[in-house]
Amino acid sequence: YRVGQKVKGRVIGARHLDGLSVLSLKPTVVEQQVASINEVKAGRLMTGTISSIADYGMLVSLAPGIRAMVPTLHTANTVGKRSSSKYKVGQEVTGRILDVDAAKKRVSMTLKKLLCSDKLPVITTFQDAEPGVRSHGYITGIKPYGIFVSFFGGMKGLAHTAELPLAPDQAPKDAYQVGQVVKCRVLSTDFSHQRLKLSLMGKNSGAEGAAGGAEVGPGAGDPLKGLQPGDLVAGSVREIERTEEEGESVPAQYIVDIKGGAHGQLGAEHLADHPSAVTALQGALQVGSPLGPLLVLDRVEGSGIVKLSRKSSLIAAAAALPKAISDVKEAMLVPGYITNVTNDACYVRFLGQLTGRAGLAQLADLFVSDPSRHFHVGQSVRAQVVQVDTVKERFTVTLKQSLVGASDAAYLQSLLKDLEYAEML
Repeated sequence: YRVGQKVKGRVIGARHLDGLSVLSLKPTVVEQQVASINEVKAGRLMTGTISSIADYGMLVSLAPGIRAMVPTLHTANTVGKRSSSKYKVGQEVTGRILDVDAAKKRVSMTLKKLLCSDKLPVITTFQDAEPGVRSHGYITGIKPYGIFVSFFGGMKGLAHTAELPLAPDQAPKDAYQVGQVVKCRVLSTDFSHQRLKLSLMGKNSGAEGAAGGAEVGPGAGDPLKGLQPGDLVAGSVREIERTEEEGESVPAQYIVDIKGGAHGQLGAEHLADHPSAVTALQGALQVGSPLGPLLVLDRVEGSGIVKLSRKSSLIAAAAALPKAISDVKEAMLVPGYITNVTNDACYVRFLGQLTGRAGLAQLADLFVSDPSRHFHVGQSVRAQVVQVDTVKERFTVTLKQSLVGASDAAYLQSLLKDLEYAEML
């Protein structure tokens, strides 16, 4: 090797304290689909070799030490048909990963053609499930009031009978079967119950075509289109507002066109969790650059906009972020961001205006005399709730690393992902 030489490597670990990734340049490691189960992601198409076949399904080897289970239900395209006979041990197959449990080293996979097709978007997270998105899913339950549909990564939803193309007096059980692949349209997301509201009706059928296409529902007449703190959206840069820093003009905030017609405000400090990624994105983003996914932090009613964040830590925890004092429980661990730094405390905000106070004794494991030397406005933090006063509607949090430190590499992963996106732009 020589300085300046370009090499191809694979990340196999991380040194968190040094902020470094550990690479392998071995061809056998680089050429593998995955090096560990942590690289196997729900919704990903992968190729493997059948290692065993049984009545309950098949085991497919994806890489050394990594196998995926293909349940019998997912070996055939037609419900009720067993396709095990057309497969044999040693045969190479391509399927899509249904779900991954890295802790238990369990991977499930489907070979159903429609689920493995790239013609429609794949739903693996709430960020993928924007209202209006169409995707293929498979039926996992049938009730008199509707059908339950699953996608990837544990994502699931309910299509009520009103959203099913049934004949008069026809019951869902007479029209559908468990395991059947169906094309769905996302109507809305329900974070509290961790599921989606779905429709199997045609694009112009049912409620969507009512009133000649006039806008109805909770977002009607609302310039914010019904968006609430905690919602996940996608959008693009409409305008860049700049400020002067040390004689240089730098982006301070971005005006965002949100899909669906609303507008948002994204502060530069909310571009990413890591300061290095913020700087890289500030230099790369242009008018028209895509910005999804984004988290709605707050509604600014008077201005007709919503405040947004692109921080991965907040987006990943969107469903669990508190937005009212009733959501705050003692000992809960939750990501947030610094909204103010004073001489004797830091204030951590979550959704809306919900803010917790961390006094000097709660800022670090060692005593901190000057909070401004350790924290800054907009900084991503993990906080643990210490005490809640529901009468005065206030609460205190701690930022001590011994209590809130993360054992995973999510922070480093988000940094690398954001730097890669900035370079791509």
